[in-house]
Amino acid sequence: MTADVVLVTGVLGGIGTAIKIALEERGFRVIGLDLAGDDDENYIAFDLATLVDEKVHGELVGEVELRLKSDRLVAIVNNAATQRLGYFEQLKPGDLMDSLAVNAIAPALLVKLLLGELSKTKGQVINVGSIHAEQTKPNFFSYSTSKSALSGVTRAMAVELGDRVRVNMIAPAAIETPMLRMGLTEAQMTSLRQYHPTNSIGEPGEIGKFIATMISEQFAFLNGAIIELDGGISRRLHDVL
Repeated sequence: MTADVVLVTGVLGGIGTAIKIALEERGFRVIGLDLAGDDDENYIAFDLATLVDEKVHGELVGEVELRLKSDRLVAIVNNAATQRLGYFEQLKPGDLMDSLAVNAIAPALLVKLLLGELSKTKGQVINVGSIHAEQTKPNFFSYSTSKSALSGVTRAMAVELGDRVRVNMIAPAAIETPMLRMGLTEAQMTSLRQYHPTNSIGEPGEIGKFIATMISEQFAFLNGAIIELDGGISRRLHDVL
């Protein structure tokens, strides 16, 4: 029996794991791609930063096709990301280039390489962006620039590919992951929760379930959308009370 397959990048991280679990609960088979390897035959160890080199394109396509077998590729979830922190005045070219390579260029190239398989099913692409694409703060120059680029990638692909493949992006705010907690004290985490009108931060499971619903329900007219999952923080005016 032919299975419906979803390729998820950054699958071993907090959000990636939640996406995988939610998809498998709905009957999808997940091919996972991440920097680290895994014994599971459905995992691919691959550094997306190297995708800017055309010499590795054939290798990656071959790895995906080997695991796809005769099943149907119905979606790609571009979830992998790198977060290079630093102020603009201390900007290093390598940090900006690596951020763009992983967070914006690789998602576009991955879809291009697998467009033939994805078009067969009139599948969809879901890019995992960030609130930093629209609203950011000091020390996030490279990260916010790359996520803004991913937003542009999403809209441009949606316009060009919409009759074959639908492309959308979700833009989460703070999500409870090791990446978020890195460098934050518990007091800072409490303050972060209070900034959100919901008085909470998001959970990876919420992201996973939302993406799985988008893929399983086949919202045929949803294309080119940037969907904010941010607890309302993007609507809140931060001012003197």
